[in-house]
Amino acid sequence: MSKIITVIGNGAAGSSIAGNLRNSGFEVKVGVRSPENSVNTISIEQAIQESEEIIIWALPYNAAIDLIGKYENDLKDKIIIDMMNPLKGDMSGVETFNGKSGAQHLQSQLPESHIVQTFNHVDAPVLENPTGAFQFVVGSDKDSVNQVANLAKQMKFDVEVIYDLDRTKETEAFAFLWIYYSAVINQNFTAFLKLHK
Repeated sequence: MSKIITVIGNGAAGSSIAGNLRNSGFEVKVGVRSPENSVNTISIEQAIQESEEIIIWALPYNAAIDLIGKYENDLKDKIIIDMMNPLKGDMSGVETFNGKSGAQHLQSQLPESHIVQTFNHVDAPVLENPTGAFQFVVGSDKDSVNQVANLAKQMKFDVEVIYDLDRTKETEAFAFLWIYYSAVINQNFTAFLKLHK
């Protein structure tokens, strides 16, 4: 596995995952839309062109989908870590795309990339300092899933792998439930952070 990881997005989730990666000994390239407005970032285009094997997408889901098609050729054969949740605007649930989950839809937009979903059901402080917090690592390409699972373990997460991207229908619903309780009704649902296999 390369020691250089690319992160697309520098919001709370993106900056926290980048911080964890740096603390775990990785070199991190962070791509943003306006690098002139933030420190230690480069343009999304440059970040993708200079990326190695793993790219983490940490943008709002709709913003990512709007960008993905532009870079399909550059993302060929890359492992794309999807840490996004396609939430409905009114926070009533997750969007589906003709029966597909957000991760499945992303895979359909990038057929020659390897989509692996993880890091999408904890908040920013936990992303930076997991202390054993649990994450599903879900995808259909076993080698890619195993690489991402090993990365997550190096970042101090406990993981459970699922070799089937179709199961992201359930893991995105799981993520929404946690987001709803923690962000919408202000209940710190700590069981989600402590769940272990």
